This record gives sequence, C-alpha cells and structure tokens, in this order.
Amino acid sequence: MEQVTVLLLILALLSIFTTPVVCGVCSATCNCSMEMVPLLSESRELFILDCTSEARDVSNASIADYFIYTQPDPFAVFDSNIFYGGFNNLKGLQIIGGIQGVAFIPPIISLRLLDVSRITLHYLASYSLASISSGLLSVSLTRNQMEFLSEDSLNGVNNLLFLNLSHNHIETPPVAVFSKLIKLKTLDLSHNYLTSVSSELVSELRSLTWLSVSSNRIHNIDFISFPNSGIQFFATQNPIDNITWYAQREAKLDTLDISGNLIKVLSSVSFKGAIIEKLIMSDCKHLSAVYSGVYTESAIKSINMSSNPKLQFVDSNAFSNVLGLREVDLSNSGLSVVSQGWTNHSTIESLYVRGNPLLCDCNLFWLEGSVTVDVDILPLSDLCGAGSAPVPRHCPPTIIYKSAHLTTVDEGSSAVIRCKVCTYMYLYLYVLILRQAKLKH
Repeated sequence: MEQVTVLLLILALLSIFTTPVVCGVCSATCNCSMEMVPLLSESRELFILDCTSEARDVSNASIADYFIYTQPDPFAVFDSNIFYGGFNNLKGLQIIGGIQGVAFIPPIISLRLLDVSRITLHYLASYSLASISSGLLSVSLTRNQMEFLSEDSLNGVNNLLFLNLSHNHIETPPVAVFSKLIKLKTLDLSHNYLTSVSSELVSELRSLTWLSVSSNRIHNIDFISFPNSGIQFFATQNPIDNITWYAQREAKLDTLDISGNLIKVLSSVSFKGAIIEKLIMSDCKHLSAVYSGVYTESAIKSINMSSNPKLQFVDSNAFSNVLGLREVDLSNSGLSVVSQGWTNHSTIESLYVRGNPLLCDCNLFWLEGSVTVDVDILPLSDLCGAGSAPVPRHCPPTIIYKSAHLTTVDEGSSAVIRCKVCTYMYLYLYVLILRQAKLKH
C-alpha cells in the first residue's frame, strides 16, 4: 500500500513539473520534450526546447536544459534577442543556420555543450568561446566556412574534452592553438584544407585518444611524436603517396588508418620500428606491391590491407620480424598466390585471403598439409572447380626468387638478365627427362 502511495506521489509531482513547462514555454513555433540525451560520458533526461527562426518570444526559458535553434534561411541574420528570455541554466545549445558568428551568444555560465554549425563562420576570434562559458566541455563548429584560427582562439576553455572543427576551410592552424587543451580527448580536423600534420600541433594534447585528419590535402605522412599512447589516428581519403612512419619506441598508436590514399608501393622504411595495435590500409586503389622489410623491427598486432584491387605482389618475407603480429587481412585484393612464407617467420594466427583471384596450382600445395594458421579462403575444391583435385598431386621443388640487385629498364631499352638455377633443379629436370624417355619406350 505504501509503495502505491509513493508511486502516485511521484506521478503527481511529475505532472506538476512537466505539464506547466510544456504549456508555459512552447509556442506554435517551438517544440518541447523531455528526452534522454547523451551528455558527454553519461545520459541524462533533459528538457529540450526546439525552435525555428520564427520564434520570437520564449517565455520562462530558464527551465530549458537544452535549446535547439534552426534558421532555415542560410542568409538570414540570427535574432540574438531570443537569448534574453532567461537561459540562465542552459547546459546544451545547438544553433543551425544563419550568417553571424558566435559573438552574438551572451555569456551562459552553465553551458557545457555548444554546437554551432552552418552559420558561415569565417574566423574564430580570441577568447570567443571563453566569453560564452569557461566551463565548456564539448564544442562543435562543423560545416562552417572557417579559414583561420587565431593562436588564442581556444584560450580560456581549458576543460574542453571534445572539439569538432570538421568540414571547414582550415589550411594552416597556428602551432600553439591547441596547446592549452591538456584535457582534450577527441579532435576532429577532417574535411579541411590541411597539407600536413606536425608533432608541434599535438605536442601538448596529453589526454588525446582520437584524432582525425581525413579528407584533407595531405601528401606525406611522417612520424608524429604524440605525447601519450593509445591514440586512434585517422588519415583516410587524402592524396598521400608516401609513408615514412619509422618511429621511436614511445609512439604507441592504438590505430593508424590510412585507407583510401594514393600509396603505390610500401618500401623498406615505411613502418620501420612502428608500434601500432591496428594498421589499416584498405581501398588504396594504386597499391600494387609490398616488399620485404616494410615492417622490420616493428610491433603491430593487426594489419588490414583488404580491398586493394591492384595489390598483386606481397613478398614472402613481408611479415617477417614483426613483433606480436596476430592477424593479416589481404581479402578482396588482386593476389594470385598465397605465400607460405607469410606465416613461416611470424606469430600470425589468422590470415584472410578470401575474394582474391587465386590460381589453383602448386603455390597452394602447402595448404593441403597441416597448417597452424587459420586461413580464411574459399574451399580449395570450389576454387579449383567442382570434381577436380584441389591442387596438383606432384609439384616440383619450390622456386625461390631472390636477388640483391634491382634492374631498371626504361621503355624502349633492353637489358640482359642471367638466371642462376640451383643444383637440385638441374637434378629434378634430369629425372623428369628420364621419365619421359621411359614412357616413349
């Protein structure tokens, strides 16, 4: 009985506090609701006031926790008078559309989340965010036309955890612009005009765990000295054609994703000494070869080079001397051979090669024996055709191609190449000739 009484009391209190809020605040151009909102690391039930540009009088606005304002006309000027209805306890503010910057927002000390997008903002002035609230934890300025950041644009918001500057026109941010954000965890600089990323730009971000510079104009990715380990670094969809991520031991990345770039060949210095949990190089439409020594002295647990249609050659020793390598994904590429050498000198547990145009010949013979690696491949019976033997039952000795010299021939020129064959090959050919001679007799 007591539980029923308590429940009725709670319902009565809720009706008292919610009904007047909806009726008293909302007009014909505003919607009100109580919703569970992800407020940074937690979800809380907030009173949301959602208005369009036609809203002029928002009475009793101090009750709102989260205010959303939408200006459908991108050339209209935001009516800043709407803020003077008493947004004293506002925790979240989202403004979409309009042609003014953030200077029109008055100080709101309680504000923690600020999202200002599509307002044709060209420049972020000094202390402009701090003038709104020094307690900001999350700021999104995405999809504006921002070209410049002053060196002290972000000063005064030292508690900032999340910063989204994506989809702007930023080309060269000041080196020290992020230097005061020692608590920042997430930084999104994707879809801008960046041409490089330097160690100085991130040197003070000691709490950083996620950084994206995807879809910029970066041509080279060099080693970046991050101040802490465990960072997920995304540099996808850039015109990157050169990788020199040879690293000092302190550079421990959780993820390095350089998918969708213009890389053609991985050389012997591409990832020398790198320490990466997960390396992703998918959808590189020009990647054709991976030579020996690419990952020398590196520590990488997972390598994903899937969906590279022109990748036709991966050296048999490509994954040698990689500390702790567990998984290699070469699926949906252009490989015709699955080399046993990929698993001979490593700790690989899983190898994914499904979706490659593999040839059914003696190069697959090793898969017929006992294999300690989990190889994800079409059944050999399907690969080689129904009713046929998976691979030839009698294969010649494996031919090892090894040369310390690289011969380069220009178009229209000629070169002489001498091929040295091992003694056991001569013996095999001799036995083969004798067998054919006996068959004729």
